Amino acid sequence: MIEACSTFEVEKSDIALVELSASLEQRLLRNQTPERLAAKPSKRDIEWSESNIMDLENNHRMNSNGENLELPYKHLVIDNTNMSASETAKLILGNLGVSPRDA
Repeated sequence: MIEACSTFEVEKSDIALVELSASLEQRLLRNQTPERLAAKPSKRDIEWSESNIMDLENNHRMNSNGENLELPYKHLVIDNTNMSASETAKLILGNLGVSPRDA
């Protein structure tokens, strides 16, 4: 993850990492929405996709769970289980001090 930020470090850009989390139930529901299926071809095989989500859930730690990760960048954690994509984006921009018109 930190390696992915190196391009921005070279440009002296501000860096903020945004961690989104949602309940497993909500992630499984979102996995089948028309928008997600249209944007992500790998999700169109719903049986495989749901199996992959369950495998990741059972075998990997997917979120910080509020733990301090001692990152060298601002780290914003948002549980967007009950939020729309638009609401989540507005919250992110607000927390970063960015006006939607500036984005």
